Amino acid sequence: MKLLSFIFIIGFAYNSFAYSPIIDGASVDFRINVTDDIGEVVHNASISVVFYTAPEKVDVKRGVTDKKGSFWAKGRCIGEAYVLVRKDGYYETKLTPSFRKLSVKDAIKLRKWSNNTIQINAILKKRRNPARLILKGGTFQELKYPATNVVMGLDLKKFDWCPPYGKGEYDDLQIKYDFWRSPTNWFQVYSHLDITMTNKLDGVYLAHTDDFSKMNRCYNADTNAVYLKALEYVYDRKTGTVVRDIEMPRDKYMVFRTRTKVNDRGELVSANYGLIFEKSEYGIKLNMRTAFNPIQNDTNLECEGGWW
Repeated sequence: MKLLSFIFIIGFAYNSFAYSPIIDGASVDFRINVTDDIGEVVHNASISVVFYTAPEKVDVKRGVTDKKGSFWAKGRCIGEAYVLVRKDGYYETKLTPSFRKLSVKDAIKLRKWSNNTIQINAILKKRRNPARLILKGGTFQELKYPATNVVMGLDLKKFDWCPPYGKGEYDDLQIKYDFWRSPTNWFQVYSHLDITMTNKLDGVYLAHTDDFSKMNRCYNADTNAVYLKALEYVYDRKTGTVVRDIEMPRDKYMVFRTRTKVNDRGELVSANYGLIFEKSEYGIKLNMRTAFNPIQNDTNLECEGGWW
C-alpha cells in the first residue's frame, strides 16, 4: 500500500512539473509585413513584440521594418503575443496574434507552435487631414434619458436634449425610449430604443470598426452610401428569458448625415456629417459617443488628436 502511495505521489509530481507549451511556452518565429491603408509598403516602422511566456514573464523584441516593410522576430511564448507598430505620420496599430498553428500535442513534441515562419500582416493608417470635430459623450459626459415613452429631440452638436428637456437647439435625432425592470427580479427587464432622423435626406449607415488602429473609423463619410432613416434596438427579457435581442453590432459604428437642406428640385445642397459609437446597453443613460463636423458639406471624419 505504501509503495502504491509513493508511486502515486511521484506520478502526480511528474505530471505537475511536466512540460506544457501553454504554461512553459514554445518557440515561434514570425514575420510581420506592414503596409499603409492603400497597400503601400511602410519601411522604418517601429515594431515592439511582447511574447507572453507566463503570467509573470514576458520576452520583448524590438526593431524596425526593412525596405520591404517586413520585420522578423523569434521568441518563446504560450501561443500569443502583443504587437505594437508605430511610425511618425501614421496612427499606431496594435495586434494580438495567435501563433497556435499546431495542436498542443504536437507543440509538446516539437517544442514550437509552427513548422514554418508565421506571416502577420499589419496596416498603418496614414494621418491625412485631421479635422476639428466636436467630440461628445462617453464616460465623462453621460446623458440620462429625461423621460420614457415620449419622443425627444437630441442635438448632436451640443450633445444635449432639446427643450423642454435640455438646451439643445436642433433635433438631429428623434429618440423614443422605453425601459422596465421587475422590482422583484433583476433578470426580468425590457428595453426599447427607437432612433429616427429628422429631415428628408438625413440618415445613418453602419461601418465596420478598425479595432487594430488608433484611428478606428473611416476617414470620410460616404455620400453615396444608403442612409437609413430609422433604427430600432430591443432587448426583451420580461419573463427572465431573452425572447428578442436587437442591438448595435459591437464591431460597427454609425456615420450620420444631418441638418440636410434641399433645393426646389429636392436635391441635397448642404449637410453636416459625423460619427456615433453606441453601446446599445439598456438602462437610464444614453450610452453614446459622438463626433460632429461643424463645417457644412465637409465629409472629413478624421479626428484631430485621435479618438477619445
